[in-house]
Amino acid sequence: IYAGAQKNMAPAGLTVVIIRDDLILCEKEYTPLMLSYRRMIDKQSMFNTPPCWNIYILSLVMDWIEEQGGVEGMEKLRNERSAMLYHVIDESKLFHGHAEKSARSGMNVTFRTDDPAIDDRFVREAAEAGFVNLKGHRLSGGMRASIYNAMDPEGVRQLCGFMESFEKKLLGE
Repeated sequence: IYAGAQKNMAPAGLTVVIIRDDLILCEKEYTPLMLSYRRMIDKQSMFNTPPCWNIYILSLVMDWIEEQGGVEGMEKLRNERSAMLYHVIDESKLFHGHAEKSARSGMNVTFRTDDPAIDDRFVREAAEAGFVNLKGHRLSGGMRASIYNAMDPEGVRQLCGFMESFEKKLLGE
């Protein structure tokens, strides 16, 4: 397993690698030394100093995840947060989801209105209300609410309330 740790496990710059012992023995002769996990294990050494601060933060996050019920607890929280946002989007006359329902992300909820100017207004007013970094990708536009593991469900509830208020204000309902 080769996994980037950023956003959900630790700060950017840390990669988690888990290798079965039998796979270490399968390394090809042409593997560059800098990429040779077998050599690092044999020599009990690394080519570079690990990012100690990031590893420390990872240990704190792993402890916190355990306290939340482990992977199952994180899944439950993820589903709770994303369900709140998708419910508001699905019931909305203003907001529309980017992805098909079967392909929706539980961490990055993407949505838009039918008018890029309204999207810009929403992002601006949301920022003024304390909801930052909602602007979508520069190519796909719209909005993106990143609700990673550390995001408290209460923050998602507040964003949902803001979205509903914005819609009522804009549509005059």
